[in-house]
Amino acid sequence: IRSIGVSNFNHKQIERVIANSTIKPAVLQVELHPYFQQKKLREFCKEKHIAVTAYSSLSNPGSAFFRKAGDPNLLTDPVIKKIASAHNKPSETFLPKYLKELLLAEALSK
Repeated sequence: IRSIGVSNFNHKQIERVIANSTIKPAVLQVELHPYFQQKKLREFCKEKHIAVTAYSSLSNPGSAFFRKAGDPNLLTDPVIKKIASAHNKPSETFLPKYLKELLLAEALSK
């Protein structure tokens, strides 16, 4: 095994993996979108040279099972729609592209 990936870990869990194994995680997959940016966790991963990949970049807009009262619907959020419109994109294509560029910029700045 040359590398491992983890999903939904916080920084303490990642530290335990690093402390107790010979292979540190190469990638962390976490929920990530404009209303849940996980800046501290992304900064921690950057310091540890762990790539971050996002899932749920649309924040489960159609899933009644996962949505809680008050959760934003990013596809209809007025701020997101305004930014996407300024880029001539619909929200559903703008959001994944935004996260891709954000994470790519962080990866390149290592």
